[in-house]
Order: sequence, then C-alpha cells, then structure tokens
Amino acid sequence: MKKKLSIILSITAIASVGLYAFSVMDSAQESEALLAQASEIMDVGFTEAPDILDLEADEALGILERLSEDQRTEESRNLEASARAISHLKKGELVFAEGALRTVRQSEGWTLRTRLIAASMSRAGNHVNAASDHVNAALSIDPNSPRALLLRADISLDAEESRAALASLNLLLEEHPEMAALHNRRGLALELGGEEAEALRAYSRALELDAEAFSAHVNRGRMMRERGELEEAYSSYQTATELAPAEADPWLGVGLVALDLGLLEESETALLRARELEPHDDVACVALADVAAAQGDLDSAVEQYREVLRRGVSERAATWVKLGNALLRQHEAAGARLAFEEAVERDDDLAPAYNGLGAALSVLGEVADATAALERAASLDPMDPNPLMNLGLLHERAGDSNAARAAWQRALDRGPSRIAERHLAAL
Repeated sequence: MKKKLSIILSITAIASVGLYAFSVMDSAQESEALLAQASEIMDVGFTEAPDILDLEADEALGILERLSEDQRTEESRNLEASARAISHLKKGELVFAEGALRTVRQSEGWTLRTRLIAASMSRAGNHVNAASDHVNAALSIDPNSPRALLLRADISLDAEESRAALASLNLLLEEHPEMAALHNRRGLALELGGEEAEALRAYSRALELDAEAFSAHVNRGRMMRERGELEEAYSSYQTATELAPAEADPWLGVGLVALDLGLLEESETALLRARELEPHDDVACVALADVAAAQGDLDSAVEQYREVLRRGVSERAATWVKLGNALLRQHEAAGARLAFEEAVERDDDLAPAYNGLGAALSVLGEVADATAALERAASLDPMDPNPLMNLGLLHERAGDSNAARAAWQRALDRGPSRIAERHLAAL
C-alpha cells in the first residue's frame, strides 16, 4: 500500500509541474501580447500620428499597467516611461514629463524617440534653442525621420521663420502629398511670408483632403476675418466648433467675428466658452471687455481691462489703448492719459496710442503736447484721418482758425468725411 501511494504521489507531482509550466507559458504569452499592443500604439505611423503628441499614450499606459510585476521587462518599463512622459507633456505637466523621460534615458540613453520627446518638452517650455538641438540630434540618428522634420518645421513656425518652415514642410510633402496636416502648416508658413493667396489655397487643400481638420477651418476663418469676409469667417469658425467643441480657438474665432458683426450676445457666449477652455488666453479676456464696451457697460469694460492688465495676462500696448478709450468715454481724461502713455511706452510706433494720448491731452488743455501727439499719430498712419480730425477740434477749441482749417483739409485729403466737411465749412 505504501508503495502504491508513493507512485500516485509521484504522478500527482509530475502533473502539477506540467500545470505550472503551462501557467508560466500563458503568462509569458500574455505579457508579450500586451507589450505588442502597447508597442503598436507607440510605434504608429507618421500619417496616423504626425506629431509625437498625437500618439495615444494614455491608451498604451492602460495596457502596460495590466502587466504584473513579474511580467515587466526592461523593454516594457521603458515603453511605459516613454508613454508616461508623453501623457504628462500633453497635460502640460512638464516636471513630471521630465521625470519620466529621465527614467527612459537612464536605461536606453538617447534614442530617436527620447530626442523627439525632449524636443517637444523644450518647445512646450519655450526653450527654443534646446528644442532645436534635440531635433538636430534626432535627425542625426535618422535624417529622414518625418516627425523630426515636422517638429523642426513647427519650431520654425513658432519663431516666425517662414522660409525655414517651408523647407522642412516641402520635404515632407514630397513623401506625403496627401496629408492635410502638412498643407495646413504650409498655409501658416506662407501666411507668415506674406503670401496670403497661396496660404488660402493651402488651407483649402488641407480641407479637401480632410474636411474634419478643425485647425485648417480655424486658420481659414482667421484669414477670412482679416480680409473682411466676415460671413465666410463665421462659417469656418462655426464648423470648427462643431468638429472640436473642447478646443478654445474655434470658440474664440466665433466670438471675435460675432463681435465684428455686432452680435454681442452671441459673441459674449462664445468668448466665455473660449475663456473657460483657456482661462489665461489674453485675447478672449480682452475681447470680453470689448463686448462690455460695445454694450455701453463702461464700468465693467474698464474693470475687465484693468483686471487683465493687473494679472499680467496681457501686456500688449493695444490693451492699454482700449482701456484709455473706455476711460475717455467715461470722461476720465487723466486716467486715460496714463493708459495711453503706458501704451506708447510699450510700442512707440502705435498710431492709435498717440491718437488717444492726443485726445486725452486735448481735454486736459495741454495744447502743445496734444498737438505733438496727434501729429505723431498722423505720421505713423498716413491713411487714418482721425488724428487730423482730433487736431482740427483741438485748434478750434484753442481759437486758432487757420490751424484748424489746415487740419480739417488734411483730414479730407485722406478721404471723404462729412464731419470734416461740416467743420471746414463753418470756419
């Protein structure tokens, strides 16, 4: 009996070993399958994910996190750290992204992928030279890397170097002529170079290739607005909001065009949505103050302009000009003068700043300084009659009919004006 029992136990032991081996084999196959799935996501082709930030890093992370500790390998840990770096970078969490990237570099050193992540990280932090260095290093690893070439183009666009951007984009378009994203960026480069007609054609080509390319709709809308074709601009921006309702730029565009069209309630709604999505966007914040000014709510407009400037969201001279104009409408000439002086300090070539300063000084009775400011505004913008009309009013108040007559005539020389004609006839 003992011998028989011993045989049974031996058979059982052998069977257990077989089951364990089978279990290990299943675990290895599972880890390989998960790693393959994650790798497929992180190694997706350029046409599917042109920018490294287009990679579905969170999806890859979700797959890799299913690996148990004993299933993790150096390869899977490095891939997970790379995905984590991209995920943090997408969220603007640069410190965490740097930590994840450091983990990969300590294991793998510098690779094409880590160089591209580092370049994107430097670009996000406005470290232009470092971003360029990383891109150049990536191209030394693979001179034909499309993502590196695209990143080089984007860095050039950031720096408003249209020729450099076009050089990279044209190389990419030779290999990928049907990519909407490339034509969209080419439009931006052409626009920077002043080639507006060609830029518009590039945006249109992008939309022919991909009607759902919301950024091309946004860029086309911006160009249409600049050309004064407001209905076309409005249509482009509206389409963009439908395609990308969680993006701020389309809503901002709708708000700005609606403001141009005098649709104040619609403008305010769109701008509030844009600010909600991008709280620190100075354009949306200033435009909301513009809406208040257009509605005649000057107290609110002045407070909003001041709040924007106080928070440092906008240091642009144009915002100080808008504050000055609102204060002038409130008959706060002294405060307006300070605002216009701030604008002039930030941009000495801004005609509206000098025009506003001249108007404020006129109200304050400082004729000589007002005259100098208005003459400066007139010289900076040879097409604008308003500084000369303000100059005519200034001389009329000072009792200098000859100087007033000359100013009104100069205003008329720039274009027809019933106001100028009426004042000239009365002198």
